[in-house]
Amino acid sequence: MVAMAEPVTVDLTQLDAFHDLLPALAGSLDIRDVFQRLSEVASRIVPHDEANLLLATDDGTQYRLYASTGDGAPDLVCREDHCVLREPATAKLMIEIPGPARDLRSGVCAPVFISDEVAGVFALFSRHPHIYSSQDLALVQRLAAFVAVGLAHQRLAETARHAAVERARTASRCDRAL
Repeated sequence: MVAMAEPVTVDLTQLDAFHDLLPALAGSLDIRDVFQRLSEVASRIVPHDEANLLLATDDGTQYRLYASTGDGAPDLVCREDHCVLREPATAKLMIEIPGPARDLRSGVCAPVFISDEVAGVFALFSRHPHIYSSQDLALVQRLAAFVAVGLAHQRLAETARHAAVERARTASRCDRAL
């Protein structure tokens, strides 16, 4: 006997919000410039009081808060056993939130993958305890995929800028040599 999956309810507001994400992300070459707008659109999909984007350091051992809608969040975030980022490649619901002064009681986070590597973690937090469900977790994973598109766009733009600077330096050296 084959088990039938539960029917998925389609929320048109959520679908419209997903549609609004791409223009919000494509509108800038630095995701920090549009992060507040991203959070506003994402709140129509998964309500939250704070949104954070943490990016892995170059060596991948720690994460830095890259963009946030909250105040006073730490700049460098741990990755030890007692930390919420203990397994950054795993999406999860959180019932213990670090930083009690922020008054956040629950959260949901998902990895941001670029080229099959964890580039960061996208997290939403609420002041209400136990507010997030497995359905919210699935939605945040999709939101993280959209964030990955924005980050990849940003990285490509940075690579193009660096290449243009290098070409200008090379041309300048050639001109001086003549």
